Amino acid sequence: MKKVFVILGIIALLLIIFAAASVNYVAFRGRQLDVSSKAYVDTNVPVIVSSWSVDELTKRSSAEFREATDDKQLNLIFIRLKQLGQFQKYEGAKGESNTIFNYKSAKETKMANYVATATFQNGSANIKVTLIQEDGQWQIYGFSVDSPIFTK
Repeated sequence: MKKVFVILGIIALLLIIFAAASVNYVAFRGRQLDVSSKAYVDTNVPVIVSSWSVDELTKRSSAEFREATDDKQLNLIFIRLKQLGQFQKYEGAKGESNTIFNYKSAKETKMANYVATATFQNGSANIKVTLIQEDGQWQIYGFSVDSPIFTK
C-alpha cells in the first residue's frame, strides 16, 4: 500500500511541475507577444495616420480585412478622417495580445487589441487597432478611428 501512495505522490508532483512550467511558458510567451504587437502598432499607426493613405493601411492589413472592405469604402472614410487636419503627435498605444486555441482544429490564433491616441491639427483621435498574427507576422485585422470632432 505504501508503494501505491509513493507512486501517486510522484505522479501528483509531476503534474504540479508540468502545470507550473505550462503557466510559466504561457506568461513568458504572452509578454513576448505583447511587446511585439505593441511595437507593430506604435510603428505602423503613425505611418497610416500621417497621410491617411489607403495604400499604407492595406499593405499592412490581413487577408480577412482586405476581403471585408474595398478601396472605395476606405477612400471615402479616409477623406472624412482628413478633416482631423495635419498629424501632429502620436501618443502611444495601450492594449494587449491574446492567444486563442481551437481544440477541435488544434489551431492557435494570436490576436491583439490596442487603442492608440494621436493629436491632429483639429483635435485628438483614438485609433482602435486589432491585429492578427499570420505566418509569424502581425497584420491589421481591424482599424477604426474615433474623434470628438465627428460628433459635433
